[in-house]
Amino acid sequence: GTLWINGHWNDATDERDKFERGMRIAMEVNMNVNPRTLRFFVEGRQIARYVTNIPPRIRFFATLVMEYDSFCVQSLHRLNQPIGKLREGDIELRQNDDMYDYSTGMDER
Repeated sequence: GTLWINGHWNDATDERDKFERGMRIAMEVNMNVNPRTLRFFVEGRQIARYVTNIPPRIRFFATLVMEYDSFCVQSLHRLNQPIGKLREGDIELRQNDDMYDYSTGMDER
């Protein structure tokens, strides 16, 4: 149940927000609000931690930490309305501006 943000690990403080191998994880990016947000769902349940300061252009990626770990992208959807909601007690993790480098542009990759 650990998230990597701003060069540091961020562990879940609520037992229900922890996730481990074999669990279904979903992410929802809302590009229509300010600040833009990234919310996480574990087994269909929204967890308390969410990320703000998402840049106007994004790419999806995942990093595996443990040997023999794997993941499968099951679907990508464009939603008309977000599923995630800001709730009392949610924990904002603000992504630092210096984590984004668009100086080379998208066409050079």
